[in-house]
Amino acid sequence: MRLAAIRVDVSPGMFESERAVCFSIGALNYNLFVDQSFVSGDLLHIVVIREYDNSDDVMIELPNATFTVGRCIRVPKSILTERSLPDIPNS
Repeated sequence: MRLAAIRVDVSPGMFESERAVCFSIGALNYNLFVDQSFVSGDLLHIVVIREYDNSDDVMIELPNATFTVGRCIRVPKSILTERSLPDIPNS
């Protein structure tokens, strides 16, 4: 497992410490609410939980479940932002 981030659109959540985030992969749209500590600007902190051999995809774990498909989704490696990220809280 390793830490990474993905670019998302961020808007206020229902509570002061919450953010609504959304992102698209191809024709699929993903929406979820997360604690603001998981967001840095337009980056959502995620965990890469599986890398597939002979594939350009990885399995990521989001901080919370999306409204439609849950918390773990398979995404292209190309959407990951690998850079020095602050520590994320335990989920």
